[in-house]
Amino acid sequence: MTEKMKLTQFFLLCSVLFLSPYVVNFVLLFPGLHTHQAGIILVTGASSGIGLSAAIALARKGYTVVAGVRREHDASYIKSVEPSLIPIILDVTKDSHVERSVQTVEQYKERYGLQFVGLVNNAGVSKGLPLEIQPFSFVEQVYGVNTFGLLKVTKEFIPLLRRSKGRIINVGSVAGHLATAGGSTYAGTKHALEAISDSLRRELFHHEVSVSLVEPAFVETAIFGKSMSSNDPVSKLSKEDYSLYQIMFDKREATMEKNIRLASSTSVTDEAITHAMQSLYPHSRYVVANVQGIPAVVLMKLFWLLPDRVADFILHKNMTGYPAVLLFALALGSFGISGKFILALFRKLDHLW
Repeated sequence: MTEKMKLTQFFLLCSVLFLSPYVVNFVLLFPGLHTHQAGIILVTGASSGIGLSAAIALARKGYTVVAGVRREHDASYIKSVEPSLIPIILDVTKDSHVERSVQTVEQYKERYGLQFVGLVNNAGVSKGLPLEIQPFSFVEQVYGVNTFGLLKVTKEFIPLLRRSKGRIINVGSVAGHLATAGGSTYAGTKHALEAISDSLRRELFHHEVSVSLVEPAFVETAIFGKSMSSNDPVSKLSKEDYSLYQIMFDKREATMEKNIRLASSTSVTDEAITHAMQSLYPHSRYVVANVQGIPAVVLMKLFWLLPDRVADFILHKNMTGYPAVLLFALALGSFGISGKFILALFRKLDHLW
């Protein structure tokens, strides 16, 4: 057997081993999960951005969408944007609000003769500061909304979703996989959501309730404006605290402006959420949008492969102003060199065949 034939056999075997789990995944889902083309869906955090855009997209698909917002002003605004939406005041950290949202959905079920078929957990907040100089009230607020609030809402609506074989769609973030400096709190909540979504999907498997996680990178939302406005926590730091982590803050505004300029539209999250709601074969995860022009799905796979210290170095250099694309190219180059080394090694291992 020639060396070329040996290599061909090796790569064919690798391809089969790589593809076989995806074939099994399809077989396990065949002939598909229960779907609903109509019914009631609750979207939390629907006052703007991803939540509002998803609520509108789902309403235009024929669903009756209950849109959770925190203020009366937001309720009036979203009603003017999309009259078919049903706004309710829902602060996910307040038990009374969550209980009232369940009662409201029950009322609409009776009024319209519809089932409750979907929960889109989108409500979320972000406070980006290094942990040492972050007020602990920030930590409590972010976990209160992003983690405990999400769990509270989901727990209350699971009985309705079991009855309808409905769907849960959690809006996470690539930060759940790729945590950057200053994200110990926010990324921590999104990393928790990875485990929460996996566990829920497995708990509800025998009830045929699908659980999907949408993991966007940078998407055009109001959260960018808030992070650079007077609400910016960095602007309230003392000189001493600022100097401790100055390396993180010096290029922050320029980096954020670039992220905003290259951010994807909310159409990418709309598409993912709609697919997760309607498809016979919903994905467990949807990685969408980009980071400084690099597709998030590619970036996540690359950083998954990189050793931690190499990833730390790349992210540190990017924070201090080095273009992400250049660092990305260097990382790919290192993989290319490694790949050539591996091929050379296999050529020498004739005794394996």
